[in-house]
Amino acid sequence: MNPPFFKSWPSLSIYGPIGLTTLMLLWTAIVAPFSKYGDDWAVVPVLPVFPAVLLWHIALVSNQDEKRWFIGYGVIHGLLCFNTWVFSIALIAKSWL
Repeated sequence: MNPPFFKSWPSLSIYGPIGLTTLMLLWTAIVAPFSKYGDDWAVVPVLPVFPAVLLWHIALVSNQDEKRWFIGYGVIHGLLCFNTWVFSIALIAKSWL
């Protein structure tokens, strides 16, 4: 059974946060082997990803009728994205926290 939001929202807006996380992981996989300690050019594209994902999830929760599903989706993906975000920054910058 599909949740009711599939009738009113295109899939791009619902799965956008996952897309941003995927792009961050791809960027990390491509850039990390070539980056050196303190390379700002490699880290800067990753920095706005988590705040953008957070804002996107807030917009999804505020614009939908099925808020409980979107809150769960936002919390689970937000926690996973934060961990991935910190790991990606540390991996690219070569500065383990």
